[in-house]
Amino acid sequence: STTSVASGELNGAKLSMKDLSISFSQEEPKILIYHTHGSENFADSKGTEKEETIIGIGDELVRILEEKFHIKVYHDRSFYDTINGSMDRSKAYTYAGNGVKKALEKYPSIEVVIDLQFQVTAL
Repeated sequence: STTSVASGELNGAKLSMKDLSISFSQEEPKILIYHTHGSENFADSKGTEKEETIIGIGDELVRILEEKFHIKVYHDRSFYDTINGSMDRSKAYTYAGNGVKKALEKYPSIEVVIDLQFQVTAL
């Protein structure tokens, strides 16, 4: 039910020394955006159209990255948390992982992978 990282698994000093820049090329995608929980939507959403879910936010991020920064993006708009039309998050990370693997095989030019989701916090 939770995800955690132990201090031995993430070395901040080592990470901060890495070159995390990406090369800019318009021919092939450099960034993959996907949504493990693509059916997440807003309190005022009127339906389940993809544009009203976190996938719609991904569409806007793609627009900004491509138009403003000229970075080609592959946006996987799949619902990985919906099985046969019903919400089922029990295997969403497994299904999303399979989708990411396929995207990386199809586009080896991808250098950055983003799982764009909502973060819900109780006040």
